[in-house]
Amino acid sequence: MAGLLNITIRSEEDAWNHLNRAYYGEYEGRSIVFSFDGWPNFNLEVEGDRYHSTLPSSLLKSLSNYQALIGRLYSSVAYNKSGKGLTDQDREDLELVFQIKDGCTHADANMSEAAARIGEKAVERMTGKELVYTTLGLAMIASLAWIGHSAVGGYFDSKAASANERVINDILKTNEFALATQRATSEFAMNLLKSVDDADHVQLGNGSFRNEDIRALTQKPKVPNAKLRIDGAYEITQLRRFEDKWKITIYSPMIGAMHAELFKGQSAASCMEEITHAFLNQEAVVLYVLGKFKSNELIGINILGTEKCGLLQISPDDDLLISSEKEDDDGED
Repeated sequence: MAGLLNITIRSEEDAWNHLNRAYYGEYEGRSIVFSFDGWPNFNLEVEGDRYHSTLPSSLLKSLSNYQALIGRLYSSVAYNKSGKGLTDQDREDLELVFQIKDGCTHADANMSEAAARIGEKAVERMTGKELVYTTLGLAMIASLAWIGHSAVGGYFDSKAASANERVINDILKTNEFALATQRATSEFAMNLLKSVDDADHVQLGNGSFRNEDIRALTQKPKVPNAKLRIDGAYEITQLRRFEDKWKITIYSPMIGAMHAELFKGQSAASCMEEITHAFLNQEAVVLYVLGKFKSNELIGINILGTEKCGLLQISPDDDLLISSEKEDDDGED
């Protein structure tokens, strides 16, 4: 095995460069120590009548939750446990200092020390692409640098194709830490936008949101009783097989966890291989989903197919939607 490689990351461009090189196998079998100089950073800017060098309590809570998220991220890599496993020294090293600027609510925090600490722990357990993806991929996700890229998923999708889309997809498909972090940061970003839904403009990481964007993302559908398509990238958190059907639990920050049934007589087998693969490998899978809303509340879903396999031979009018309440009956593994 080649000797230890020292790499300094000074910008987002540096990070993408090394992520792409890892994608093509350049660092196979290498142990790498990453240093960070001026990157990554947490950047938040909120403009509006209430936001002039002020921090409303709801926004302050979001920033506190973000600090806790960084702690859980580090702990998952370092100790394979929740943030409760952090030592006092860990908490001191990971502490973010938010700089508040005049004129609007503008909060910046340098994350170089936190990223370096994660990299130090990652190199103890992994090499090559996995190491680069864990260190730089997590830094990219946690700093919200790739909000707006097409592969981020859910409500942060961009219609413009990203030059780094193949790398993003590979990171989410192959790195369990990245997928968990993407879910956590997406949920954080949604909650933060909800806390400032009266803002004229919000810049969060690389994502730029006008007031109409924020309201469209955070408000529930205006139709009191309707069936609406809610296609997107979902995690498969539970998969149970019965004699005549599959019971599937899917998750996204937008809808939470919901249960669905697919009956084997509905040509469902054509997409179950893809769903099962995503479940076993802890990967997100793009699903075609029909949601049933009552009084603006999502009460049930129907999986209509997958992006790769297409639509199943099921009529959207079939009454196959089930309650979002948790079910207790057991199936086969």
